[in-house]
Amino acid sequence: MGALIDTNYIASISLLTGTLPAQYGLRTAGVLDIVSRSYATPTGEVSLYGGSHQTFTPSFDYGSSVGNTEYFVAGRGNWNALGIENTTGSPDAVHDYTQQGKFFGSSSTMLDESTRLSFLTAESYSAFQIPNNPNQMPLGDFGPLNYNSSSLNENEHDTYVANVAALQKHGTDGDAQVAFYSRYAKINFIPDIFGDLVFNDVASNVTRESLLNGTQIDAAYNVNDRHTLRAGFAASEEHTNVTNVSTVLPVDPVTGVISPTPFNITDASSLTGWNIGTYVQDEWKLTNNLTLNVGLRFDQLYQYVDANQFSPRVALVYKPLDGTSVHVGYARYFTPPFQAQAATSNLALFTNTTNQPEVPLADPVKPERSNYYDVGIDQKVLPGLNVGLDVYYKDARDLIDDGQFGQAVVLTQFNWARGYSEGGEFKVKYTNGSFYAYANFAVNVTRAIGPETNQYLLDADEYNYLLTHWHYTRHAAHDRFGRSMVSLERLPIHH
Repeated sequence: MGALIDTNYIASISLLTGTLPAQYGLRTAGVLDIVSRSYATPTGEVSLYGGSHQTFTPSFDYGSSVGNTEYFVAGRGNWNALGIENTTGSPDAVHDYTQQGKFFGSSSTMLDESTRLSFLTAESYSAFQIPNNPNQMPLGDFGPLNYNSSSLNENEHDTYVANVAALQKHGTDGDAQVAFYSRYAKINFIPDIFGDLVFNDVASNVTRESLLNGTQIDAAYNVNDRHTLRAGFAASEEHTNVTNVSTVLPVDPVTGVISPTPFNITDASSLTGWNIGTYVQDEWKLTNNLTLNVGLRFDQLYQYVDANQFSPRVALVYKPLDGTSVHVGYARYFTPPFQAQAATSNLALFTNTTNQPEVPLADPVKPERSNYYDVGIDQKVLPGLNVGLDVYYKDARDLIDDGQFGQAVVLTQFNWARGYSEGGEFKVKYTNGSFYAYANFAVNVTRAIGPETNQYLLDADEYNYLLTHWHYTRHAAHDRFGRSMVSLERLPIHH
C-alpha cells in the first residue's frame, strides 16, 4: 500500500478484518476499502514542508468536474536523509539519502443515472541509499584486512504502477461491475561489489520485475427482501523476471580454501503464471435481527506450483438490541505466494563458491491453506461512543512467511509446514459532528514449525532446529494487520 497510496489521496478509509465473505480471495489478512477524494467544483492545494534529516516534501492536489465527469489528481515528492531504517543507534544514519515521488489520478463519469465508468492510476518511484554500519571487520578472504564499512555504496531503486478501469451498473434488483486492472513493479538492488566481497564474500545485484493484467466481474441480485445472491469471476496473468547476478569467490572443494579471484554467476528465472477464481454467496436474513452469509469460492493457481482449493465461508450476524451486534464466522482461505518473491533458485550454479548454501534444498513455494475462526461484539455505549471486542484463531498448513536473507534489501518467501495465529482486539470509537477519535489495543501470537520450501535460505543449525521446534514467525502480527492490502481490483458502488 505505502508504495502507491499517499494520505492526501484519501477521502475515507476502512479496514475489513474477521471472516471475510466469499468475494474476497487470495489476500485475506485484511482489506482496505479506500474512497479517493473528488470534487464537483474546482478545489486544490499546494503544500511544502521540511525539517530534520534534510527532509523536503512538496505536494499538490486538485479536483474538479466537467459535465458528468469528476476527476482528482495528486502528487507528492519526498527527499530526506533517513530513507531506510537506521542500522545504528545514532540519530543520523550513514549513507541513507532517499528521493521518492508519487502520483495518483482518478476520474468518474456517470454515463446515465445508473451507470458509472471509473479510472484509477497510481505511480511511484523511489531511490534509496542502503545505510551503512560503521566499524565492521572484513572477513579476510578478499581485499584489505582493514576497510571502512562506512564508505560502502549500496543502493536500491523501486518502481510501481497500477491502473484500474471499471464499469459499474446499479439497478433496482441489484448491482453489477466489470473491471480491468494492471500492475507493474520493479525492484533493483545494486551492491557495492568490492565492499560486499570484503565483508560478505559475495555481492548480489538483484532485479525483480513483474507485470500483471487481470479482469474481474461481480454481480449482486436481490431475490427478495430475505435473499441477496452474489457471484463473481476473476482472472489475472502475471509475468515475472527475477535475476540475481552474484559476484562470488571460488572455494576449493577439498581444502575449503577461498581464492580471492571473484567471478560472476547469473541465476535467472522467468515465469508466466495465472490466478483464476470464482465465487457464489447468499446473504440470507433469517429474521429481522439475524443474518446468515454463506458462500463458496474456488481458486486455481498456475505458478511455480499448480494448486487449487474450494473454500467455504459462513458468518452469522445477530443484532438483539439497538446498538448491539454480535458476529461469529468461519472461513477457509487459500493464499498464493507473491510470484516474484517465490522464484526458484538454481543452487547448482553456486557449488564450490562462497554463495553455496549450507542446506542444498530449494523446494518451490506453495500456497497457504488455512481455517479461520472469528467471534466478536460491537456495542453502542452512548450516542457517538462505540466499543468492540474481537477474538480470532487461524490454523494453517504451508504457512507463508518471508524474510531478508543476505545483504540485499529484498524479501523472499518460503513455507512452514504448520502454523497458527491467535489474538484479539479491543477498540473504542467516538464521533461527535466533525470530531472523530479512535483507539484500539491488539495482541497476536503467530508460531510455526517445519521449514519446507526454499530451505537454502537458512543455516544448517537453524534449519535442523526449526524442523522440530515451534517458534515465533518473522512478523508475529502480520496475519491480522501487517499484510492489510488495498484491493485495487474492487471498486465498491456507493449510493
